[in-house]
Amino acid sequence: MQKIDGIVLKELKKLSPFSFSSTLMQYYKDIVSNTSAAELLKNYETKLNFFGGTTVLLNQTLKDINVFSKCLYTYYDLIELSPVMPLGTNSIITKISQNTVSSTIRSGEVIADPTTALTLEGALRRKKTKDNKEINLATVCRVLRIQKFDNPNYYPHFNSFALASFVYSSLEKKFTYKKFIEHISIYLDYMLAQNKNNFLFADIEVRVSSIRLLNDILATLSIESVDKLRRNSLNDEYDFLNDNELAVNPLISSIEELPTDFFKSKGIYVNVTGIKLVFDNVLEALRTKYKTVKFTLDIGRKAGLGYYKDLCFHILARNRNGECFTLADGGEVSWAASLLSDNKERAIVSGFGLEMSQLHFTSDVTAQI
Repeated sequence: MQKIDGIVLKELKKLSPFSFSSTLMQYYKDIVSNTSAAELLKNYETKLNFFGGTTVLLNQTLKDINVFSKCLYTYYDLIELSPVMPLGTNSIITKISQNTVSSTIRSGEVIADPTTALTLEGALRRKKTKDNKEINLATVCRVLRIQKFDNPNYYPHFNSFALASFVYSSLEKKFTYKKFIEHISIYLDYMLAQNKNNFLFADIEVRVSSIRLLNDILATLSIESVDKLRRNSLNDEYDFLNDNELAVNPLISSIEELPTDFFKSKGIYVNVTGIKLVFDNVLEALRTKYKTVKFTLDIGRKAGLGYYKDLCFHILARNRNGECFTLADGGEVSWAASLLSDNKERAIVSGFGLEMSQLHFTSDVTAQI
């Protein structure tokens, strides 16, 4: 990304937001006035991955949305979001760089994460309510992300499902356990229902992780090792446990498998009681309900630092070609507490890659373009 000269930036900051916006509007107006129709088509064609529509047929998406809606609990409101949110929605709430979203010249940004948008709506509803009634929201949303991905399976814009649940409570974990079961159940019900249609989700696995445990592990590592982990947080090939001589099985099926003594020998604190509660209140409850799904505690998860408060989850599955994809991601966040300035405001958010599932887990739902 090209940097702006410091002197120029200093002068630009002197402008009021209205004046700056007006200046940019005139700037783009001048550019457009000197752009031909042929140049417009060329711009569309050369950046088709960014400007072009999805190859997934709309009638298939409508069918999938209908299946998703039937999997929702009756007390979830399925809402449609605006394609734009207030400027800073992602960087203020999640601390993610503003450079990863498409900012507009009218003090807004193109929606990049449906869960942050749902959180704004949920926080506003919580602000207006006079009781501690739960608020549960769901949406189907197309998002746009600007950052570059090396992974060819990532696209700058795509459709996704998203869920968000809110409540005012001093019993944080009780709410978390309840909503984890609900959010995960909705996605699993959707996947299992679609297996009866033209989808195939094989070897479905739910992995629950603790960001607090990850932070406890990082506290024992060197600054260089922590930096390396952060740089590779989205690199599935990077095994930070083995890289730091913590050669343990990262996927734990029971509390007995937790390498407590080994971690203790390395000076790593493990909240065994807290992890046992996760097994008892979430994993075991889900195992009883979904006999064909694998449930584990993942102590090797890297993604989610600075994003999730503590407990988080992934849902993975293999397609017809044996390829494994992470389809759902969710967890505890402190966003509602931040927006409403009250630490007793609880929020659980999650998302499911609708378009990823359509492109990689169906027989054929694409148009010939």
